[in-house]
Amino acid sequence: MISDLEQVIGRITKVQLASGEMVMDHNLADPSNVNGDLGFVIGDNQVLLAFPAADLMSTLSVLQRAI
Repeated sequence: MISDLEQVIGRITKVQLASGEMVMDHNLADPSNVNGDLGFVIGDNQVLLAFPAADLMSTLSVLQRAI
């Protein structure tokens, strides 16, 4: 459980929390983290695909994170 307000400022929840539910660190994500845990920004109407780093589209920087 997180008891210090400073640990949650600027973070978003990855799951829906019930009123009065304890806030756990693994349920929070940093929205500025572009290197990992992108699942929290993907909507129900979106699909995530993974490509190898050596893929032609990746090496030419054709694929970019949608904002």
